[in-house]
Amino acid sequence: MTGVGRSIGAAISGNRPLEDFELLPIVTVGLLLGAVAIVGFIAPRLLAWPLAVLTAWTAMTFLVEAWAVWRRRPPAVSARPADPAPALQRRPEKVAGEIEEAAQPAQSPKP
Repeated sequence: MTGVGRSIGAAISGNRPLEDFELLPIVTVGLLLGAVAIVGFIAPRLLAWPLAVLTAWTAMTFLVEAWAVWRRRPPAVSARPADPAPALQRRPEKVAGEIEEAAQPAQSPKP
């Protein structure tokens, strides 16, 4: 199946010339896609329901995988600062003294 994928990729991208042995896979995929397109024009619901089921299945698979990765990850480091309680437990007198010192004008040194 890998060879078919490479053949299809080369046919779509045109990054290399196709070989003779790649003729059958290219013709087969072209006929299958043509048949799907005809069915899509004649009876779109025949394509819509299977496509909806496939999409739902893929979505559930992605969500289950994401949940598994989320459960495996290490605990997140908190972005919050350390506990502010020790800084808030300062003595009120010291805080009041600092405020009074800041409010007094600076004295110039005497000569």
